[in-house]
Amino acid sequence: MLEQSLAVDSRLDAASLSIDEAHTEGVLEIGNSLRNDGLRDSETNCCLRHAARFHNGEEHVSIGELVAFAKTQSQGLNFSSAGFGTPSHLIGEMFKRDTGMKAVHVPYQQMPQAVSDLLNSTNHFMFIATLPVIDLINSGKLKALAVTSPKRIETLKDVPTVIEQDMPSLVVEDWLGFAVKTGTPMEILSRLNEAINRALKTDRVRVAFAKLGAEAVGGSPEDFGNLLRSQTQHWANVIKEADIKVQR
Repeated sequence: MLEQSLAVDSRLDAASLSIDEAHTEGVLEIGNSLRNDGLRDSETNCCLRHAARFHNGEEHVSIGELVAFAKTQSQGLNFSSAGFGTPSHLIGEMFKRDTGMKAVHVPYQQMPQAVSDLLNSTNHFMFIATLPVIDLINSGKLKALAVTSPKRIETLKDVPTVIEQDMPSLVVEDWLGFAVKTGTPMEILSRLNEAINRALKTDRVRVAFAKLGAEAVGGSPEDFGNLLRSQTQHWANVIKEADIKVQR
């Protein structure tokens, strides 16, 4: 998954442009108070998004089959993630919460090892973005059970969404956006926003993103700021409900 911090380094000068990515580790720090003053350190700009995916190494063809299988196992199943507090971890916790199944979280510091242990059935399932595993899916080495986007994606046309499998609460999308330091003149912010939106609308960019299972969204700085705030609130609630504590 995406491994960079949500907040922009406050040391960046006004001419610096940073890419923010969907991330949840920082939200662990604010899970109890449900607020994030770090968002004040940056002005937000455009956004693009791509959906997280659901895969497993067992011979199941739907989420329902995997859940039914899990409930026959006294110890439950194992699910891997890109690390404690990452989106792949928290989506797994949402999945446990919404299905009532038992599953042990197995965090990894290296994504290749997490995928490898999914392939060799050390772990049973994983939530992961498309790009790292699309070739494994196409070759049949991994089975994609669902996509967590609201609609099917071009690169995995035959894979149903979580909505189609009666799990709308699992709709989750990764995202990328641009940010600059607070205090950047509005003229510069507006020019950057216009240029980024213009680039995101080109056929070349949209086609390239579609091949990765991504969608160029664009929008205003206000749109992206609202997304940041809503995502912070959402993941803080998930952390609180799952009673996840910061590991130091």
